[in-house]
Amino acid sequence: MFESCYIDSRNNVKQSWFVGFVIFYFEHNNKLCDTIDEEDTSFLALIEVMKSHKVADYDPYIPVVTMNKPKEQQLFEDPNCRIIDPKYAVINLSDITRQVGLVQSSTNNIEHSVNLSLLCV
Repeated sequence: MFESCYIDSRNNVKQSWFVGFVIFYFEHNNKLCDTIDEEDTSFLALIEVMKSHKVADYDPYIPVVTMNKPKEQQLFEDPNCRIIDPKYAVINLSDITRQVGLVQSSTNNIEHSVNLSLLCV
């Protein structure tokens, strides 16, 4: 789970939470300016962001996310459909607020409740 700002349809900047899964981690070295030899190193992650984010109807403290359907499943369900590609984000590792678990819905295999509690072993 990470937080990020976005611009809504009325051009207002809002902050929201997002859930996704890490595809890979990488390091980026950014030279601060041409006259100084110092580099600023950032540790980043490429994330596939879930299709939709909301809260449960029965409890506003339980986040619910909908995963992206694979392209093959979209075409199988409707061969004439417009393919909806997944969304990606590159984030700094410090933007990750917590590691979460997903609990699959009993009625919809792409909808999941977000389990915010972490197991400490």
